[in-house]
Formats: sequence, structure tokens, C-alpha cells
Amino acid sequence: MTAHASNSPVTLRPMTVDDHSLREWATIHNIGAEADTTDERLSPYLQFTPQRGDIGMVAEMPDPVTGERRTAGVVWAAFIRSHGYVAPEMPELSVSVDDDFQGAGIGTTLISAVVEHGRNVGWPGISLYVEHDNPARRLYARLGFESLACDNCPGTMVMHLTPPIHRAAVYCGSAPGARTEYAHAAKTIGRALAERDIDLVYGGGDVGLMGVVADAVIEAGGKAIGVMPRSLVELEIAHAGLSSLEVVETMAERKTRMEELADAFIVLPGGAGTLEELFQVFTRQQLVPGTGPIVLFNADDYWSPLVNALERMSTEGFIEHRYLDSLIVTDDPDELFGRLAEWRAPGTKWENRELCG
Repeated sequence: MTAHASNSPVTLRPMTVDDHSLREWATIHNIGAEADTTDERLSPYLQFTPQRGDIGMVAEMPDPVTGERRTAGVVWAAFIRSHGYVAPEMPELSVSVDDDFQGAGIGTTLISAVVEHGRNVGWPGISLYVEHDNPARRLYARLGFESLACDNCPGTMVMHLTPPIHRAAVYCGSAPGARTEYAHAAKTIGRALAERDIDLVYGGGDVGLMGVVADAVIEAGGKAIGVMPRSLVELEIAHAGLSSLEVVETMAERKTRMEELADAFIVLPGGAGTLEELFQVFTRQQLVPGTGPIVLFNADDYWSPLVNALERMSTEGFIEHRYLDSLIVTDDPDELFGRLAEWRAPGTKWENRELCG
């Protein structure tokens, strides 16, 4: 990818494995001439492995004296364990701008390019390490990095990333339920998705709340994507007006495919099948990096007993409370989408160091 920063002659090119000398220069430039890049705490910063998800950019600008284009700054985010390590699914950022180009906005441009990439691929956040007395901390704070207030991570800052939501899976009943409030909730969610240009991913049926939410999306001009096992299609319960219908062989394949397609998961009232879908994605959020937010749309307090049960599980030591904190429980669509925009991934269960602060 090559990009041009607005109102600036800077050009960004992707960093490559061969840019080892640039990473070494940047590390020494940040720490000082006395830096020993062979030290085991510094040598990881010279690593760059795109196969594991590392990404970087090199900024080039005309030299202020000669006019010839040269490197003005570099940035890279790598999945390493060094000074700013927080969690295995969160890369550490390194950035450096040549002294001749300070004040030109290059650092902000470089960091913004990495942040955009991180949001798109589902990173829960980006960490970096900078000494407490370094004035660069003010720049990082303006960009959205927060200091971690803990004794064992001095100097570490984190930017939590909220993934963009292009598609939302809606889990709900294949029956309408006993209360009119449930169908009203399904219509409300369907319209809200279409109004925000978020595609619906759901089970593909035209019955119960499934049919209600799909109808609402379609009537509001949105896109509805169904995923349905072949056996149910043959029973003629597939919705005829969908934008697309993916036919799979088993119920397990249906759940997996819906998880693959969706950036977020909204759970409306439903029965055993809805609970199965909810708990599969809730478990996935604890084990698989990049799993998006989960919403319990609490129409007529339908999910309140389940939330109480989850609280009991947490109290008894079976669920870490950060996973309950990451659940969005509301019956207000505006609050729902507002909280989605601010959502932070809780991190995975294993090999995860809890964030401080």
C-alpha cells in the first residue's frame, strides 16, 4: 500500500523484512546512541515477521536541503514480548521520526496508518513503551493511548481499538414468543441495522423473530444474509427475499459460518437454539482473538435472569468478570450502537496478562 498524507508531500510505503537497518536506526534513535540492539530486551524490536501479523510503514519526504526524497520516519507494530508487552494478541508499536522532519505531522500520519490497519483486522489494541519523562507521551495521549497504572508495566501505554462493524449476526427465536414486545424489538433492531448500513447475518428463516428482523432490514433498504442448513431449506422455511442465502450441511457449520461473517453479535429473545449460539460465541470471545462484541438486547427484561446466572458463575469463580463487563446489555438501540462504538475487547482467557488501570 502506498499513501499520501493530506496537505503533505509525505509518501508511505509498506515496511518489509529487508528494512532491518531502518528498524535498527529507529531503535537507536529512540533510546540513544548507547543502545545495544543485541540486548535481549531490544533485539525483538528489530524483528519483523509479516506471517504472524506484523505491519509497518516507511515515510519518505523531500530532504529540506537537497530536495531528494529520503526516509523521514518509520513505524511498525510487531507481536513481540519486550518492554511494552501487554498480551499475545496485542502488538507493540515502535515509531521514530528523523530530527530533520520533526513537527511535520509524520509521527501522527504513521501511527494513524497502523491504527487503521489494526481496526480492520480486529486487533484489540496496540501497546507501546515510552519513558515517563519523555514528552512524546503527550502526543500519544492525544492520539488515544492511555497509561497503564501498575507497578510491573511502567512506561507502557495502550490504545484500545474498536473494530469497525460492517455485519452483525442476530440470534433470535424461530417462534414469535408470547409477548408483542419481542417482535417490536426485532423490528427495531432490523431497522437500526439498515439505517446504519450494517448488514444482517442471521439464520435465514422467514418464521418467528427471525422472519421479523429480516423483513425489517429488507423493508428499510438494508442487506440481509441468511445462513441455513440444507435440511431446513428443503422444508421451505428459508426467507425468499434475502440479499443472499448460504446453504451449509449442518447446524454446526451454520454457527461457524455466521461467526466468520459477523463483526458483532446481537442476541434477541429466543429459546435453546439461541442460547446455544450465544454461548458458543461467548466462549469463542474468551478463546479466539478478534471475536467481536456481544449484545443481549434485553426486551422486556428477557435476559435479566440469564445475566444474574452469569454473575453467579463469576462469583463462584467460573467466569472472569471482565467477560461479563464486555457484554452489552440494553433495550435501547441508541445506547446499543453507542456502546458498540466504544467497546473494548476483554482479551483471551489463556496466556493473557490483564490490563492495568
